[in-house]
Amino acid sequence: MKIWCLEIRLEPLSELLIRQVGRSNVQWFSYPFLPPTAFSGFLASLLADEGNYTWRKNYIEVNDDRAREIGALFPGVFSVGAYPDPARVRRIRHYRQHLGDVYNYEASAWVGNKKLAIAESCWTPELRGFLLAETEEPLQQLSRHPNLRFRIMRVGKKSVVKVKLVNGPWILTLQQVNGIVPSTVAPLEMIRQLPKDLEVLHVPMRNQRGNKLVRETYPCVFGQPVWGQACVYNSVIIPEPLVRLTQP
Repeated sequence: MKIWCLEIRLEPLSELLIRQVGRSNVQWFSYPFLPPTAFSGFLASLLADEGNYTWRKNYIEVNDDRAREIGALFPGVFSVGAYPDPARVRRIRHYRQHLGDVYNYEASAWVGNKKLAIAESCWTPELRGFLLAETEEPLQQLSRHPNLRFRIMRVGKKSVVKVKLVNGPWILTLQQVNGIVPSTVAPLEMIRQLPKDLEVLHVPMRNQRGNKLVRETYPCVFGQPVWGQACVYNSVIIPEPLVRLTQP
């Protein structure tokens, strides 16, 4: 496998609220990272200069039924997500209840209203995002895009991040890793040790072909040592099965 990688470092300016798929009406948990689809859509809107008045439509509750992908602007480029150092993530949970536009964070549930929901957000000082392509040229072009550097934009539900650094592109080499924590999530089958508190996250990988609003998801782990094939460059370690899951 020959694959090129461009790293984009993001500085969160707020808590991360990246709602997990399959939430219930009483559990609203957040991914502690930007999944491949969220990072791809964020960059597509950023490079298309949708970060002015249209951010309200794109990132707060309302959706215009259009799925944004970086590959639409730079063919052949795809996202594997943006991730923090697992040791530098703080996950914050609180009870929240609302009736219309009236929010209640502390009191007991109102009669006739639903139960208090457990709402989660995350905080981390930095995210490392990775874009991949089979050739170097589209990543070189993307890295020089005038709308990319030092921009601030919303992502996910209500998060705000700043693009602060672009590295690469570099070529990744395929290697065998044994008990190494990767730079991204990893498919569940790559772990051999099952800790008692293992968290399995169903992560959106890419848009389902033929349906622009349905995401293909896959069970993954984050911050756990893995065994198997990975694409490697210095400290960047991306599991090879994740590349296959996200590649169009």
